[in-house]
Amino acid sequence: MMKKKLLAIILAALSVSAAVTGCGSKPAQNSQSSSSQTSESETVQSSDATVTADSFGDRNDIAYVMIYNPDIYDEYKEPINKKLTTGDIKDDIDPSADRAEAPAQEISSKTLAQKNLKDIVGDKDITAMEGDRAPGLIPKYSKGDTHQFYHEEKADTFECISTGENCNVWCVKGSGTENALAEEIGKEFDAKIYPKDVAMFGEPRYADDGGKVEILFHPMSDNGIMGYFMPAELFTTLEAAYIGLPATGVTYDHAIIHINSALLGTSEQQKKDVYSTLAHEFQHMICTSDMFLGISGKFSNTWLNEAMSGYAEEDQYPGAQTDAMHDVSFIISDSIRYGQSIYNFDTDNGDYGPYGNVYLFSNYLVGLCGNDIFNKIHEVYRNDVYKNIDDAYAIHKSVPTAIAQDIDSKYDISIPGASSDDIWLSKLVLDFYINIASKGSDSFEDLRTTYLLYDKITPAEIEGGGRVLIATKEGTFDIPADADSPLVYVAFDKNFQPLDTIIK
Repeated sequence: MMKKKLLAIILAALSVSAAVTGCGSKPAQNSQSSSSQTSESETVQSSDATVTADSFGDRNDIAYVMIYNPDIYDEYKEPINKKLTTGDIKDDIDPSADRAEAPAQEISSKTLAQKNLKDIVGDKDITAMEGDRAPGLIPKYSKGDTHQFYHEEKADTFECISTGENCNVWCVKGSGTENALAEEIGKEFDAKIYPKDVAMFGEPRYADDGGKVEILFHPMSDNGIMGYFMPAELFTTLEAAYIGLPATGVTYDHAIIHINSALLGTSEQQKKDVYSTLAHEFQHMICTSDMFLGISGKFSNTWLNEAMSGYAEEDQYPGAQTDAMHDVSFIISDSIRYGQSIYNFDTDNGDYGPYGNVYLFSNYLVGLCGNDIFNKIHEVYRNDVYKNIDDAYAIHKSVPTAIAQDIDSKYDISIPGASSDDIWLSKLVLDFYINIASKGSDSFEDLRTTYLLYDKITPAEIEGGGRVLIATKEGTFDIPADADSPLVYVAFDKNFQPLDTIIK
């Protein structure tokens, strides 16, 4: 197989404000890529009955066991993800079990996620900004106009080479970009990307006051970068001063999507790369707009934000996730295999499995609820009067009642100190993991569950919201005496069909 490189978005670190300017962004691709409570005892849930037990009893048909940490991790509430150890599993695990051979890949990249923006905002309540949260400047541009925009802390003069109903397309002045190509991109954004993203997620800030999305094409520090959206640019100048954002290095009062000019080309693949990136980044813009257009002054965490952006690009441009190697990044991910949380979007180690993980979750959620689920989540963030909105609350409230009740009744999970919404979300994520293990994924056609097998005999440390999947030796499994709790154990047969679940 040809080697392919998955690259994610990177913004040059600003000495004072690097944490401010970057947001969740679309990982790049190589240009050659194509593709209620429980007691201290354990409870067993089976198809026949629920009984108290110390293990899976006399079962000898257990081929695999998934161990899940049900704790909830919020990247903005808790500085440390609570890890739980599986204890000594060497007597139960079969390290020689066949594990699907993942394709050889080179993954080398950096990323800067939206968490960095919220780190700067901290506990300041932007709902207290009163008049300073007004729409701000709504610039009006015409074809041929020039304006100075920042990108990666560098200021350049850009020329508006195409105007449309919902966007303006800009290139660095003198870059020689063909007007016809820019106009084609603008028409695609107006005709398809803008209406589809708005219908699925909601409107971006400024648009309801006649403003437009500014699409900037410019060189980037790495040609593997496809594009990015900087949330700081949605702030008005007055808001930026209130929050303490830098006076220079950021273009305020604009709704901007940055696209790598190296992607500009006339081939169908080049166009698809640009369009899918625009669909992805535009959702990030809409998501951040929740903070300004809503009552709570909040928007979703990175994992959910990225899940929605991933769904947007694939929904509008089928095959985009494969083109960007998200399936491969998930398959070969050590972070995911060793128990990294779905809520933890740390990719600083160059492992981009979290992208594939949340994209699979978005597909699962749509399959469960329909694709209007994302619009409902955004509406909760924008319209709900509950001041402590978080992802668990927003998702729980958005899922149809009958489905939410079904998820709630499936599993008996207890998390000390957790809210009812947190516990429900934990159950939903568990259901997602079981679903992926037993049914696979329509979007990741080459996904085989054996790709995900834990390949060590040492104890695994599982983050809250993470899981490991082990192969058993002789069809049996006993919970190690030194295992932390609470942990959830799901037994599967050789075909990855779930047998029993133990909640300890």
